[in-house]
Amino acid sequence: ELDDGIPSWVKEYPVSDSHYIGIGIADRNNHPQDYIQVAQQNALQNLSSQIKVNISSKSVFLQMDREYSYEEDYKSNIEVKANEILEGYELSGTFTQQNEYWVYYRLSKQLHKEARAARIKEAIEESKYFLNKAIMYYTPLKDKYIYYVKALDILEPYLSEPLKTEFDRETVFLGSEIIARFRSYVDDYQIFCHSKKIKAMIGNSVDKIKLTVQHKGNRISNIPLITSSIFLDLKDLSLSTDTNGVFITSVPKIKSIETVQKIEVGINFQSWLNEASDSEFIKKLFRDIKTHQINVPIYVYTP
Repeated sequence: ELDDGIPSWVKEYPVSDSHYIGIGIADRNNHPQDYIQVAQQNALQNLSSQIKVNISSKSVFLQMDREYSYEEDYKSNIEVKANEILEGYELSGTFTQQNEYWVYYRLSKQLHKEARAARIKEAIEESKYFLNKAIMYYTPLKDKYIYYVKALDILEPYLSEPLKTEFDRETVFLGSEIIARFRSYVDDYQIFCHSKKIKAMIGNSVDKIKLTVQHKGNRISNIPLITSSIFLDLKDLSLSTDTNGVFITSVPKIKSIETVQKIEVGINFQSWLNEASDSEFIKKLFRDIKTHQINVPIYVYTP
């Protein structure tokens, strides 16, 4: 095969039933310093593009897809994540001619399957550790939130899989179980407005609009709220709820003549979310899960 010194795998792309194959080339003129790394990178990308990620019907995706139509966005995200952790591939050859540098990698399909299964098993155990912490009744509320997110974050490369496991004496699909329990945790938050009916004259201010947050009927402190309005400029006087569970916002001046002007109030979990995960994908999943919101109407009259 080496009559002209060129290996057969350079002449013709190899085909194999037992191995994934990746071949990468780099131009040494374009990359004088790092042509080897560039060729290796290209070969690995070529290798990983052959490993198709199938999305199980029991995956978190398809369960949430019904609501948010995720699948397309994230199929690619999952493939990238799954392939970032390639291991067990071997170098089968390198070749140099003129300014080209070639790299040939192989990865046993059987080995890849076993390594992936072992990693999934490990991720499931770690995820359950966080999920257990999240559901303990004495875990502080902010920590619960963070543990739920971490539990799913660890599973991110494998969310296309069913992730079937034992949890809390039941057989569950872990990704979906985390989401279901997280949903019931956020459903226990409620926001209330103290004032029965707020009336104000155009041009005037509304000084203190008191809001409280409860979780399972108990008032809770340190919960950041987010207030917004189409017509009103709002000025929050609180960063988060105080020790009595109270959050205060205000309207410095009413400018619009609309007779009913609403303030929308929700819980601002963004900083907790940022603390729990760096993954844009995981953050989007959690952001899309609806939390309690209220509208506070202000009835505006003109003199």
